[in-house]
Amino acid sequence: MSDPASHKPGRTLVAWALLLVHGVLGQTVWLEEEFRPHWDASMYVLLAQSMDAGDGYTYAGEPFFLRPPGLAAFLSPWLGDPGDFDAELLNRWMMAFASLAVVAVYLGVARHIGRGPGIMIAWLVGTNPEFVGTFNFVLSEFPALALLLAGFALLRQMGESSPRWWGWALAGALCLIGSYWFRTVAMLAWPAVPFAAGRESFRRGLLPLGLVVLGALPWMWHSRQAMEEATLPGDQLLLATYGTALFHEDPGDPESPRVSLSGFAERVKRNGSAIAQGLARDLCGTSHVVATSLLVLLVLGGMALRWRRPSILDWFSLAYLGLLLTYFTYAPRLILPLLPILYLSLFPWMQLLAKIFAKQHSDRVSPAGHPSGRAQKVMTACLAALLLAQLVRLPTSLSGGFTVTQVARPASDIRKVADWIRDNTPSDAVILCAQAPLYRLLSQREVYTYRFPRRDILSKYRPDYLVFDVRTPQLRQGLERSASEVAPNKWILRDLEAAPVTIYELP
Repeated sequence: MSDPASHKPGRTLVAWALLLVHGVLGQTVWLEEEFRPHWDASMYVLLAQSMDAGDGYTYAGEPFFLRPPGLAAFLSPWLGDPGDFDAELLNRWMMAFASLAVVAVYLGVARHIGRGPGIMIAWLVGTNPEFVGTFNFVLSEFPALALLLAGFALLRQMGESSPRWWGWALAGALCLIGSYWFRTVAMLAWPAVPFAAGRESFRRGLLPLGLVVLGALPWMWHSRQAMEEATLPGDQLLLATYGTALFHEDPGDPESPRVSLSGFAERVKRNGSAIAQGLARDLCGTSHVVATSLLVLLVLGGMALRWRRPSILDWFSLAYLGLLLTYFTYAPRLILPLLPILYLSLFPWMQLLAKIFAKQHSDRVSPAGHPSGRAQKVMTACLAALLLAQLVRLPTSLSGGFTVTQVARPASDIRKVADWIRDNTPSDAVILCAQAPLYRLLSQREVYTYRFPRRDILSKYRPDYLVFDVRTPQLRQGLERSASEVAPNKWILRDLEAAPVTIYELP
């Protein structure tokens, strides 16, 4: 229960005004006009184009069953001409979902920790470097997170509204279904749905749980059918399924050996270190071992303290953290669903500090345990210090190296290479390169990747051009030797920010 003082109409108005500021900034100052090239973002747009063209949920002519079609289905009406899609419009939608996720954070926490701290935690999430680093990328993270957190907030109301509790249950279930259709990771929250409004509302919670499972069944059935019809292991995607990526040594081959206990231990060590160092950089501005260790202790300790009265967010966050630690790889944007619990786990320590301050200065402490008077200012000051530190680093976060680290080449280089392919190859040319979805989207050519050589891709696709667009000697070695021996033409694009790109024409 929150501090009653925090529910004054004036504070509510200020809180919503600050949320509006985030939304306005997202649609103006932070908005970009151009598409940010990225493997997953390009695939989402290609899948949406396929649906818009009436070809179904397919990629490169094959049924796609790795990710649910929520984002592709949402984007398909907004694309326009496949050769010149409206990138700014797509970015506007992504930024709108980002701001809605911030609103959902506020709605989920303000009722329990107060509107003042709630709006600060919402802004802390909304200006976190990893959150900001995902701005203007056409990815499913923001819509999935917004719907997931909104679902949590609505289901919590189910236990506090007796006459029409079913309305909150239905609304919360619809949000969780929507989140699942954007990202399957939302299913990690399902076991906690009956307890979302407290143990005393367990029976009520069975209704939204049943609805969520029913809403997910169509995609479960479709993806299973498509997987049975597909030829695995595939050669155009790194992953076959998320289950394969979690439990097998080759994430694209369900028949590959299963990961051993030592393999899982190595994953936990590697991913845990990456997560801890990344969070320390975001919150402390450094990944020094002392700062990282202290932050890990505070976060884990705060999460443990919250388990005295766990919420559905706590259940989901614990399950999701376990998934990240044992997954076959880690990327910074995967941490986004954990950002709310990250800041909330620091809140008990701030409360403890404020209570100590209250006793020392004889300030009143409410029956619910919320310090007031000068002690409340201590908590506000702690949150304000964190927020100020993030706002100072915001310009750097907005112009961070997310694009480069994810696609191995600056966006300007990718556009130049795509323009060359479109201007210098026939419309029916078949291209083989590393970053296939990017060039398939931007050049409107039939492009395949050689990154996952699980079979003889030269014989299968018979490419007309071979493009070496990344520095990967182990991938280039055999291919380039074969191409250089028979290629009638060769081009080297040097007017690039990164390494030159070599292109071979094959007979």
